[in-house]
Amino acid sequence: MRAHENKMYHKYGHSAFEMARARVKQAYHSLVFQYVVAGLILFAFVLDIVQAEVRASMPQRATPPSHPLPSQSQQASRNCARRMLCDTVQ
Repeated sequence: MRAHENKMYHKYGHSAFEMARARVKQAYHSLVFQYVVAGLILFAFVLDIVQAEVRASMPQRATPPSHPLPSQSQQASRNCARRMLCDTVQ
């Protein structure tokens, strides 16, 4: 391991940035990193499938009414207006 670090230092040691880039490139091309990324992709795929199945098995929610129900004061004022209208018609 030390020999490998010495080799990298001689090749990229003049710049800390270049040394960091070399280490990232080496990690990116490693087999372990590739397996971890593949595992994460498969896990996300399985999670999407499970989520779709759970949503499909859940009962659908009732749709809300197109207009909200009137409050008691609104209902009272409507009744009063209806009574006044009915009184004038008779």
